Amino acid sequence: MAIPLACGWRCARIPGATGEGHAEVSTCDSIHTDRITKLHASLIANLHSKDVPSVGDRRNGRHYVRRLGGRSMATIPGYAGRRLGAALKAMRKQNDLTLGQVATQLGWDGSKVSRIENAKSGLRRLDLLKLGALYGIPSSDLEAMEAWLEDSTGVQWWACYKDILTTVYEERISLESQSTRIVTAASSAIPGLLQAPGYARATFEISPFVTDPDDASALVEIRSRRQRIFTDEAPVTYTALLAEALLHAQIASLDVHREQLAHLLELSSLRSVEVRIAPFASPFLVVGEVSILEFNGPQDPSVVFVEYQGGALFKETPRDVLRFRRLLDRTTDACLSGSASRDLIKARLEELK
Repeated sequence: MAIPLACGWRCARIPGATGEGHAEVSTCDSIHTDRITKLHASLIANLHSKDVPSVGDRRNGRHYVRRLGGRSMATIPGYAGRRLGAALKAMRKQNDLTLGQVATQLGWDGSKVSRIENAKSGLRRLDLLKLGALYGIPSSDLEAMEAWLEDSTGVQWWACYKDILTTVYEERISLESQSTRIVTAASSAIPGLLQAPGYARATFEISPFVTDPDDASALVEIRSRRQRIFTDEAPVTYTALLAEALLHAQIASLDVHREQLAHLLELSSLRSVEVRIAPFASPFLVVGEVSILEFNGPQDPSVVFVEYQGGALFKETPRDVLRFRRLLDRTTDACLSGSASRDLIKARLEELK
């Protein structure tokens, strides 16, 4: 039975056998052990395939760890572990196995399988092979899962900014680089993915949480680089829902404000970007900034990112995602169309000339 992996995955780095003996899989029956032996042989054969690019390959100046539907995928371990756990849970259920049955078959502690599925415990490669044998996971799918397991070896463009990035911000950038669609609603400031350099710098200059000018300059660079997801070969589809007050709120000089409005018009002219404005008379229910990030495939659940004064957090449970999706749906209903919103931005820009 094939695992329902996200469609389009192709590993760019196929891990090889690490020399573990098969004696450790004695808890599996002979059929399962034979599956593992064949999987090892397949992995070793793939190591010599000329069609597999190395982990160091660069295409169009970007470091590719693997491909998903034409997009570069460079996750950090937290999300990779959750994706892997969700995939293994789906396979267990497809095989009509309970947590206890799996633990008994593999000779594990009763809670180990649950911890793996919920990304609460580390997973060794040999344990993944055992699960693969028990669930009958095809070797090609298992190779993809091994790449998830070793995801932390990927190189990301934001690695050189690690000294100023929080863990939450780093994961946000990583998820943005993987997503296929993002919907953001904002009422207090223009979202970072839409900020012009001058506006971005102004937000950091007035922030009590960024006191080092060098950090502010680096953070402006990061915001500009994040916007490249709109012009990739497979760009993210992005919708921004903005309160009309943001077209009037001047956080810096008039020149900076005009630059920001012009930047909104420029980005919204891209096929992948839509900016929609909620007029003053319409209810705007979002306080701060809320984003929903969506991904390819049933094993890549949507993630909510909530940003507020002095902090940010992720919401990942299905119930939370559903609630925030409902919130953004209602906010969308309060907004003008993309075309009417562009006209409103242009009119405001004319007023400032």
